[in-house]
Amino acid sequence: MDIAQATVIGGNLVAIIKRDFYNGGAFTAIGGLPVTGAVRLDNGIGNAVPNSTLGTHEHNSVTDVVIDVNSRLLQLGDNAIKFALAHELGHAFSEKLAADLGYDHKRPLDGPRTEIIADLGAAYLLKQAGVSWDDICNVANNGVATGIFNAGWSGDHPPGAKRAECVKSLAELMKAGHSFKDALKGLLLSLEGYGQGH
Repeated sequence: MDIAQATVIGGNLVAIIKRDFYNGGAFTAIGGLPVTGAVRLDNGIGNAVPNSTLGTHEHNSVTDVVIDVNSRLLQLGDNAIKFALAHELGHAFSEKLAADLGYDHKRPLDGPRTEIIADLGAAYLLKQAGVSWDDICNVANNGVATGIFNAGWSGDHPPGAKRAECVKSLAELMKAGHSFKDALKGLLLSLEGYGQGH
């Protein structure tokens, strides 16, 4: 996949986020900057493993939130790339999701749950974009092998097996008729206190 194709996917995912979580309104992050879904090749983030992160891009006196990726990520299969892009966008709208679920500065969503909520947001976005639950779960199950997940802990990132388990649980709950919000709330509650050593 090339940058132009990845940017189209990013833009489509942003449209879903605006539709489903912002009532068609503005989607902002990183201090109120607009999120466009644009993808930028940034080998400054290293090429040892597939990687992506949120960044900012200034053009014509406007600063947007973009998704920075390395070339290793763009060499993966399409659904793995989509999951990684959606995961970064998941970070951008996870504060809104957390607030909708009752989390705030007194009861923050922090630690490994910040990564899990981004994974679950990514899984939801891919499903809305037409990817099957089986394919989404397959990407998560193979996350360590492809390099989009770590085998063990890395900062707040839980082991890939735990992340895949959470994606599978979301898929099962939603296939059983639960809304994304209800499934997400239940999964995040079940992870309260979860951290390294669990």
